[in-house]
Amino acid sequence: MFAPLWNSSDITERQQIALQIADLNPDFAKAYQQLKQGQVYTTAVTRGFVEWQLPNNMTQEPHYCLVFIPYHYTPTQKYTVKVFLHGLVSTKNKQGCIHKFIDTQATTYEHRNYISVYPAGFKTSPWWAESQLENLANILGQLKQQYNIDENRVHLAGMSDGGTGAYYMANTNPTPWASFFPYLANIAGLNTLSQRQIYVANFKNRPFLIVNGEKDHVFPPKIVIPYAELLRKAGIDMDFYMLENARHDMDWFPAMKSKVIEFINTHPRQPLPDQLYWETETIDKHARVHWLIIDKLTEGSENTDRLVSVNTILNYRTPMFRRDKISGRIRAQKNDNEVVLTSDNVSEVTILCSPAHFDFAHPVRVIANQKIVFDGTLSPSITTLLKWHAIDNDRTMLFGAEIKVKIV
Repeated sequence: MFAPLWNSSDITERQQIALQIADLNPDFAKAYQQLKQGQVYTTAVTRGFVEWQLPNNMTQEPHYCLVFIPYHYTPTQKYTVKVFLHGLVSTKNKQGCIHKFIDTQATTYEHRNYISVYPAGFKTSPWWAESQLENLANILGQLKQQYNIDENRVHLAGMSDGGTGAYYMANTNPTPWASFFPYLANIAGLNTLSQRQIYVANFKNRPFLIVNGEKDHVFPPKIVIPYAELLRKAGIDMDFYMLENARHDMDWFPAMKSKVIEFINTHPRQPLPDQLYWETETIDKHARVHWLIIDKLTEGSENTDRLVSVNTILNYRTPMFRRDKISGRIRAQKNDNEVVLTSDNVSEVTILCSPAHFDFAHPVRVIANQKIVFDGTLSPSITTLLKWHAIDNDRTMLFGAEIKVKIV
């Protein structure tokens, strides 16, 4: 029944297929278990280096991607995925700078036991563009369709422009990623590069391993350190390294490799975290983090400060990121079957409920800004289950009910 859904990596097609399956009204419990187990992956797949040209609706032109599949790939095993965003994204080359940085003949690939992904960024589609958000989603969709990846061990790293892009992805759509590795990057650049507002506290949803260099002439310590200090002030989970002899290149990596590997191994993604924070100025996109969606913002500022805003560089009293538009922010804390929401400038939200996260046999209570806004039982919905599986294609993040609440 679910084969057509599993055989498609196109999100629009998957949504249409999901509706067709829902019309057949399959048993919820059986469907949930099948989707949780997932498809049976085949051995008849390409191993080694694979080149993809994936369509992109935002730019109407294919995006190139180089992928390495372990030579000894076994479909019954779940594989870690490491995505790396290259620098020099100002290039006009539609294959980016992948082949400048990646040596496909390196002997290290012979024994590599994880999937490596090298997307292409270029001048008309830089890492902080909407087209790259679509591109990375397409890449993950293609991977999930063909290969047995571990959804909770998908990590994003980048160097220079790529590292700045990793910051952007973490602030815009952290849900698919386990952790982020900005190398020799300048988070401050997003103030001018990003078309949307950036929010310091959004970084709370993920751990970071950040590396910069004392001898980096492009992004010297005096530029980087104040922003790193602000991230610490905001309570971001991060390991920050300012390497003594590191320049604006990757020559330092061998000395740090063991720390990077340890960080990856000890930071799998929690697909259904009990605490979430999200802030956005728009609801037409970038409104969701995991099981929490901001559906509507208040028409004007509420003039409240239930949540502390952290957007000032220490010792400078200068805003870290611009604030041209009013944003809504919300923190969700789940304890058993109770969700406590604290928000500013948010009037409506959706809570996605997974049977792995909520007990559907008992009532659920939602408290928003100290008022009860929902108190009732959940009814498993096959339509909801298939709708969100079509979007996420994630065996570890399956939702069986939606709670839509208004915050007064």
